[in-house]
Order: sequence, then structure tokens, then C-alpha cells
Amino acid sequence: MRKTVRKFSDFLKDNTFEDVPPMESYLELCNEFGDDFMCFPEFEYRFYRFHSGEKDDFDSRLDAPLKAFSDLPVEIIGMFVRELWPIDRIQQDTCSIDVLNGRIVLTRLEKGYQISDFHQTVILRNYDYREGILNLFLRMLGNPKSKIKVLGLSIDSGMEDYHWLSKNLSKSLGNERIRVRKLVFDGNLLLPFLHLLEPGALRTLLIYRSLEIQQGLYTELADTEQWRQARRVEIPSRRLNGLFKPDQIPYFAHFHWFDVRLSGMAVTELMEVVKTLKNSENLKKCILRGELQFTINDYATASNKMPQNNFVLREPIEGTLDRELELRQNDISEDGSVLLTMPKVVMNEVVENLDFKEILKLRKVCRDLRNFVDQNADLHLYGLKICDFDNETQLSVSENGKTEEFCYKKRRNGCEIVQLEQGIEKKRFVKKGNYLDLVFHDLAVILRLQKSALELFEVEFNIYTVSPPEFSSKLHEIMAPRLLKTIRFYTTVSQSSDVMCCLPYLHTGSLESIKIQCTQKIHQLGRNEQKYLNLKEGIVELEQWKGAERIGIYGFLVAKEELEYFRHATVIDVTLEHVGSEDLVEWKENLLRHAHLQQVTLHCCSSDNENFSDLFGPIDISARLIHRPFGKCCFKTSKSEEIIEVSWWTTSFFRLERKIFDKNDNYDLIHEIPV
Repeated sequence: MRKTVRKFSDFLKDNTFEDVPPMESYLELCNEFGDDFMCFPEFEYRFYRFHSGEKDDFDSRLDAPLKAFSDLPVEIIGMFVRELWPIDRIQQDTCSIDVLNGRIVLTRLEKGYQISDFHQTVILRNYDYREGILNLFLRMLGNPKSKIKVLGLSIDSGMEDYHWLSKNLSKSLGNERIRVRKLVFDGNLLLPFLHLLEPGALRTLLIYRSLEIQQGLYTELADTEQWRQARRVEIPSRRLNGLFKPDQIPYFAHFHWFDVRLSGMAVTELMEVVKTLKNSENLKKCILRGELQFTINDYATASNKMPQNNFVLREPIEGTLDRELELRQNDISEDGSVLLTMPKVVMNEVVENLDFKEILKLRKVCRDLRNFVDQNADLHLYGLKICDFDNETQLSVSENGKTEEFCYKKRRNGCEIVQLEQGIEKKRFVKKGNYLDLVFHDLAVILRLQKSALELFEVEFNIYTVSPPEFSSKLHEIMAPRLLKTIRFYTTVSQSSDVMCCLPYLHTGSLESIKIQCTQKIHQLGRNEQKYLNLKEGIVELEQWKGAERIGIYGFLVAKEELEYFRHATVIDVTLEHVGSEDLVEWKENLLRHAHLQQVTLHCCSSDNENFSDLFGPIDISARLIHRPFGKCCFKTSKSEEIIEVSWWTTSFFRLERKIFDKNDNYDLIHEIPV
């Protein structure tokens, strides 16, 4: 076609057909004009363009006008927004489509606040906490097109913040109302937020905590259009027990379904309740829980009913066929809240005797138990380790002398979690789950519940390839909000910035030992391939570094001028590019001079130390056995019971160590300190 005046549209007209796949037509084109004439994506575009009615030639060399994201059809934008995480939606002014899914938590900080969801955490420094909550509401819920299936509000702020937020929300929304199908409320005052919801759209109310209900102020709620038009209400929490009385049933009679807890009810009061429910136009089912002044068995016997068990009676309301009354006496609540009626001392004792998996299961029972566990439980773990591999991450938990491993593996349409316990594998699959999101969510929960100090916390980046950026970013997100207590911290990294994901967020008072290792083993690196660990990139400025007693750097080279950053430690283990005789003498003098220094181990790539007798005087070479040094010599200190031992296995491995002098040991040569 380049050599003729023939148009490409003529080729499409003569050689292609709408019912023939474009790939077949493209192969005919390549056979005729060569494989380099046109790429398939461009051919496919022209093919469908032509058969859709655009018969003119299209010149792809011309600059096409730029298109904005907002130029896309609304349906396409909706598909994008539905795939966004909650925090990502906040950052989209167009987030007005469909359902809010996920859990967003705002936490007040000393300067600013933190906003987090299952996917990520964002810390906003020097921003007002209340303004943040207001902006969150308006961004996510304030758009007139927003439709939320379930809106859960759990608010623990003080009353001043509470009134400020409700007032400014009402002012900002004006005459607009939020379209919510189900409201799950756990806060102080329900009424100010109830007014912000669109009547008719609200179908279900699930209330765990509310001052209006706790104080029996049902009249105020019943006067709202939102309450009158809702179809279902549940108030199952024991924390609201004590003020709901049978004569308040009329406030609920218009619901299709309601579940409430009574403070007490006699048989005569039950009869009045049945009459009220019988006259209701909408009621389908009613559940009454709590302290009844009669037993289920007595009531069943007197009325010829058959109870489901000693605590539950379920029967049609007298005179109706489609309405059901369910009585639950002193019920063991399905949400597990009966545990919370125990004294706190007893509950703490119960939790104290659970292992970490049982505590995590207890936490999932209900909101009240989750809050109790988060505030009071301690996992008492010995060690915690997270390792990154290719497309999988392993989480190891050590407790009471046993270790359990959880491997999160990336799969095409989700994540496979393999639990290894005492050699037995248990597998489960999370559809559409991102393996990194799942492992770091579980790790965040464990870190939140681990309040005592770990013996060992290990973080291992990929030792075979480079870890994905999401691994370090997510690790930083879950570590940043807390100071984890651990005695030893070991990490395997490829660069110094990886160390900063964790080390700044460890508790200074408990941290004693730091071990930093290169992701590539020493024997895998050639002499010219070993790289330096840049300690000056913030590491040595951390209080965690300055307070550690034992510091080891393995696989990385340490510059000699940076050795001054180790002098506060009692045990030092580093690799230098070169160790000269003056270095050994200097460290020997440091041990003699500084009583806190106990041991120094120096690895090196090269050394000029061959004649040690010239350096230290006569040396002991009588014990050239396996696992014993090639040679050693000892020096007396100012303390009669102490000596400084200098030993070496090869000319690339030296150790200087403070020891207690034992007459039974074979120290043939002990040098006096030069005066």
C-alpha cells in the first residue's frame, strides 16, 4: 500500500468481514505486506472502527486531543470508583457512586491525626482532628448521589467534639441528607446523626450505645421521620440494659422487626405487650430479651406451648399467623456479651490463660469483646518474624516453646494461607484477597495486642530478589503508630533505608540487641561486590541505636570512620574492608580503657597482620584444634580477676574479649600492661 494509491479503508472493505475475528485478517495482512507493516493493536483499532461505520482513513500520526478522566462515561468512572479503597475514595472528588466498603479509623495524634483503613495508613501532621472527621464525612457521604448500604459509626470523642461535629455536618449538608440503608451506631448521641439521614432510605438501625436509649428518651427518637419510616431496629447490647420497660413497646410497634432487651417483665405485662403487637400493622417478628419475672418453662406449661429450650420460647402472636414473638430469658447472647458481665478481674484471668490464637478468635466474637481484648489482653509472645519471598510472605509466631508459621501466597484470583503447626498443614483460600494486605493486617492486630516485650523481633526482606515496594511501605505503615517492645531486633535488608522501616518504632527502654544482615550471604558476594551500609542515613541518630548494648552488622562493610558510632555498645561485631595492625592495637587499648566494652569481633576482606608476635609479643599456638583459635594472647587489666584475650582464627577474623581470669584455664602467656 505504501507503493500504491490504495487506501487502507479499501483493504478493510475488500479483505475483512465483521464476523471474522480480526486476528485472522491481521495474519492475512502480514502475509501480504510483512510483519513490520502494522502492529496488531493498531490494526484491531482500525478494524472495529471501520466496521462500526467510520469508513474514512484514520491517520494515527496526527496528535489526538487530550482526554481527561472526567470525559469517560459515568458508567466507566463508576467501575473505577467501585474498585478504590476507602482512603483512595476520599481523595477522589467524584466518589459519589455506589457503596462505601471498608473500615476507616481516625485517631487523634499529639500534632495532627492518623487516618487508616484495611489497605493503608496516612498520617497528617499539623492538621485539625475535628476538621479531618468533618472532611471525611463530606467527601464520602455528603455527595447527593452517594448510596451507602451499611454505615457504621463508632465514635469515642468527647461531648465537645461530638457537638462540634454534628453542628458543622448539619451546616455543611444544608437541606441535603445522606442516603444510608443500614446504620450501625456506637457512640454518644444518636439523635444529631439521625437527623442527617434521609427518611425512607434508612431501613435498619443497629444500636450498641446511645445516651438517648440508655436514658430512656424514646420520645425524642420517635418524633423523627427517620425512626418512623425505618423497618427494623436492634438494641441487643447489655450496656444498654436497665432502662427499657414493657410500657415503651409502642415506640417499636411500627417496625417490621425489632430486638430489644428488657429490664424486667411480669406475665401481666407480657399480655399487654402481645395486645399491642397484635394491633401493629407492620410487625413480622419481635425478640424480647432480659430479666423475666417468670420462667420460660412455667409460661410454656401454663399456655400449652413448647419451648425451644430452657431459655428460649418462639411462638406466633395470638390471633395472627404471620407474626412471631420470641422470648429469651437471661440469654447467653449470641454476640458473646455475657462474658462482659463478669468482673474485670475474672475476665482478665480468663484472657490471661488463652494462647494467642484463642485470643484472636475471642476478639472476633463481637464488638464489645474486641474492644475489651484490645484494651486488656496481652499475647505474651516470645518471638515474631516476618519474611518476604517471591509472591509470598511468611509470618512466624513463637509462644511457649513452640512456633507456628503462616504463609500467605499470591494466587491468580486471591490469596492462599497455609498454616504449619507441628508439621501439619492447614490451608484456606481468600478469594480476591491481596496477600500483602492480609499478612500485614494480621501482623498489625498481633502487634496491637502484644503489650509485653518480645524476646526477638525479626524482619527479613527477600534474600533472592528485591522485595516489592509495597512490602516496605506497608511495614512502615503498621509500625509507625506504635512503639513495639522487643529485647532483640534482627533484620535482613538490601539497603539502609529498609532498616528505617522498623528501627525508629521500637521501644528504646527494652531494646538491647540490634543485628543487621545483608540479604545476600557473605560467601555469595565477591570481594568487589560487598557494599557499605550507610549508617549516616539516620540510623546512628536514633535513640534505639544509641541505647543498644549489642550491635552486629553482617554481610555489609562498615567504613572505619563510622566505628565511632559503635563505641557505646558492649558487644560489637562488624566487617571492615581492611584491618591493619594499628586497628587491633587500638581496639585492645579500648577494651583496657573502657570497662563497659566486653567483646569486639572484626571480620575483614584483607589484612596485613601476619606476624602477630611482633605485634603483641609471644603468642599461644598450643591449641590449634578445630573450633579453637589459630592463635591467641592475653593481657592483664587493672582488675586482678579480668584479662583481655585477643584471638584469631585466620587473618580475616579477629576477636578481642574481656574475660574473667580462671586459674584452671590454660593461659600460658599473659602479658603485663605496659606502664
